[in-house]
Amino acid sequence: MPRTRKNHPPSLKAKVAVEAIKAHKTTAQIAQIFGVHPTQVGGWKKQALAGLPDVFGNGRQQIREQADAEKDELYKRSDSSKWSWTFSKKELASSTEDKRLWIDPHHPRLSIQQQCELLSVPRSTYYYQPRPESAQNLHLLRRLDELYLECPFFGSRKMAFELKVNRKRIQRLMRILGIQALYPKPHLSRPAPGHEV
Repeated sequence: MPRTRKNHPPSLKAKVAVEAIKAHKTTAQIAQIFGVHPTQVGGWKKQALAGLPDVFGNGRQQIREQADAEKDELYKRSDSSKWSWTFSKKELASSTEDKRLWIDPHHPRLSIQQQCELLSVPRSTYYYQPRPESAQNLHLLRRLDELYLECPFFGSRKMAFELKVNRKRIQRLMRILGIQALYPKPHLSRPAPGHEV
């Protein structure tokens, strides 16, 4: 016949944990008094000690529960016609700027942190202000453009040599301009699959 597991009431667990924290008696004595196993006494004591900070948390637990309830409510409203949040994370992956625009700093119930969590955007991304290009970089961008029009077959190495600038900087600036060296790419002489030799 299988043994049934005992379910002890929370009040008993609290009494056992308080006795264990007092440490006036040994664990075996406490277990014998309350009719429980000695390992349970130690486990309940650990649970009580771990939960004590929440007891003195000045209502932080209630605030956290209220915030979670608000999030749940927002998720429930996502099906209604008011909120058309029928997009996947893949669609949102490239639209960080759009997500930043959705965050309302003056929202009456949701803080910026909660809104960022709902949109899966780090708070640092919301507060980030991009720095404009320096005057030196703007001058280099103009020179790169001119040099590319003269010699479109120059790659980042040759451009860096001509402009006497670090190659990684030139690569970044070429990505900004969207330019790439024109040269014959590999596998140009391979026949198409339908063409037999």
